[in-house]
Amino acid sequence: MSYYKFLRPAGTGPFTGYPWGATRGRWVQAGPAMPCKAGIHACRVEDLPYWLTEELWRIDLDEPLIIGANKVVARRGRLGMRVAEWTGETAREFSVACVCRVAHHAGAELRDAGLPSLAEDIEAAAAAFAQAGRGDALDVPARAGAEAPVRDPGSTANLLSAYVIDALESLDADPPAAVAYIGARAANQRSAVMESHPYVTERRWQASWLATRLGLPAPFPQSPQSPQPPPFAS
Repeated sequence: MSYYKFLRPAGTGPFTGYPWGATRGRWVQAGPAMPCKAGIHACRVEDLPYWLTEELWRIDLDEPLIIGANKVVARRGRLGMRVAEWTGETAREFSVACVCRVAHHAGAELRDAGLPSLAEDIEAAAAAFAQAGRGDALDVPARAGAEAPVRDPGSTANLLSAYVIDALESLDADPPAAVAYIGARAANQRSAVMESHPYVTERRWQASWLATRLGLPAPFPQSPQSPQPPPFAS
């Protein structure tokens, strides 16, 4: 299995500040493997959306491994090659795709609330945003959706429209991890969902997007239930 590690610029550990970039190709011993406490921490493809930073590297891990929540931990690790496809431009593409996913959830919720025109406005603006990468046109219908009268007290149409505004603001102000988190939280706020864990399902969609875009192994078996491409972004 392939394992990966997100690092800060120059291959620096995001939490420990360890100079991983200077050790590339050499085994690093870290003592006992204890998730979030000790050991070499890395991730599988399906874990990538939880750990996004500026650089993505391949890493070899020595058995045995501890499989934690969205991470793997080993006693020894050896940094391999950097994943060249993960760049600032790719990170921006991913963030835009996540914003479009928020718009998708807002549009679906508006339609369920009996506001199809607003839903169509947000979806059309999101499609244009996916092509141009500018959110000016998407901000207007999102604000209209956030302020629209909604009869159903159980609807989250106003809230999810506000999430679109938050995601757009986060796009330029925050790292991709923040936009991805907003996307997962938006999925979790849908008032009518078929799956039992919409937050996890959205994270799976994000992992599949990253795997496809970066040329990494598919994180999940392909099936009719597998995460599908977003409606507005490639």
